[in-house]
Amino acid sequence: MNQAESFTLKQAKRSPAPLPPEIKGNFLLGVMPDFNRDILRFVTRGRDYGDIVRARFFYVTAYFLYHPVDIEYVMSANAKNFEKSMSLHSNFFQRLVGNGLLTSEGDFWRRQRRLAQPAFHRQRISGYADVMVEYAERMISTWQAGQERYIDRDMMRLTMEIVVKTLFNSNVAADADKVGRVIAELVKPFASQATLKWILDNRLPTPAHRRFHKLAGR
Repeated sequence: MNQAESFTLKQAKRSPAPLPPEIKGNFLLGVMPDFNRDILRFVTRGRDYGDIVRARFFYVTAYFLYHPVDIEYVMSANAKNFEKSMSLHSNFFQRLVGNGLLTSEGDFWRRQRRLAQPAFHRQRISGYADVMVEYAERMISTWQAGQERYIDRDMMRLTMEIVVKTLFNSNVAADADKVGRVIAELVKPFASQATLKWILDNRLPTPAHRRFHKLAGR
């Protein structure tokens, strides 16, 4: 190694990698207020900053990836070197779904994934498409011209019926509304994750925290 190469390597070791552009926010809360005010607008606006963008939520720095290659690298090609988000490891979420595929990591996740593999076989997935079409057409057939509907509720109900039918071969149409109301109440805390209220509810025995315990049967 010549002197020039040695100098270059030493310089490289001392130079930190440049940080991606940052979405500035409130001095104390960071971007939490803007994010909660309109999540879709916030995420869409972040794309103007570049392919990788950082933002501070209170004391946590989050990174947003916009380029498909980067997303594939984190989610698939090199997923083993990345941990799942803090929100999935929160007390709220762990009590709701337990230590399942969605929240587990490493060898335990791989064992669970192998157990679930038959449900995601190519032929099984092809059969799911028929159920999706059938249930979607059945839902639309009940709609009337000029009628106003809450499309989010309709799609939530449709999704739940399809999931239960395809994975458990069961029909929950009669109880879908009741189950939907309970699920909506259970997931409500996660709609406000980037807030001080969520942090307090997740750490302290607040009324919302106790109500969640009761609904989750814990």
